Amino acid sequence: MHCYWGLGRTGTMLAVCLVALHGLEANDAVREIRRRRPFSVETYEQENAVRQFAQSLKSDATKDKLLSDDETEK
Repeated sequence: MHCYWGLGRTGTMLAVCLVALHGLEANDAVREIRRRRPFSVETYEQENAVRQFAQSLKSDATKDKLLSDDETEK
């Protein structure tokens, strides 16, 4: 995965992958990407995008759990 410079957008997408595929919390994912490649995930907006993505996964998981619980009650 790579954008032109391989920092902001690439780091953001890699952090999102760590959240989605490895279950990391958003801040931990950003920290891990920056540890491996300094200056990645360059802006607050990029950090916030990772947080929003992580929150959307939690919301979807909660929604899925509620739906599956509702079906088992029938």
